[in-house]
Amino acid sequence: MKTIRHITTALCMAALPFISGCDLFNKCNGDFSFTSENAHHFRLYDFYTGEELLGIHGRYPRDTVKIFDADGRIYFGGPVDLNGRIFFRLINNDDYGTVNQLIVRELYLYLDYQDTDTLRYEFEMRNNDCNHQVYHYVKLTYNDSVYVDEFNDTFPFRRLYKK
Repeated sequence: MKTIRHITTALCMAALPFISGCDLFNKCNGDFSFTSENAHHFRLYDFYTGEELLGIHGRYPRDTVKIFDADGRIYFGGPVDLNGRIFFRLINNDDYGTVNQLIVRELYLYLDYQDTDTLRYEFEMRNNDCNHQVYHYVKLTYNDSVYVDEFNDTFPFRRLYKK
């Protein structure tokens, strides 16, 4: 009789969260930051040699590299990580609430006084199941070469190649 009572109690305890509306497998728990979760990062390599161009052993000084838009707003102010990775927030709080509309960002990757490249981001935002605003469609073009063009919740990490 005790065994049946223990089994019944265990089954009731296991079913309680589902009956009460609390989902144990809810992926919406935890803090979500609109601006930090929706960021992008990449590394830059020479197209012909495969040599890493940024970072501690890169061709370009870590502290000269910047990313800005046509209005001069800084998206990445440097310095580049020692390992050559650039990480920056592509969107800002002004983008919050903009869903199901294509947003285009044309940014300039300033490497040094002789070399500036173009990064073109196109993306569409949506609200996910947790009511967090995330990417829906993403496209990345670097100097006329398309690196990402897909439906995705994030901008995937990419190796970009400079010709």
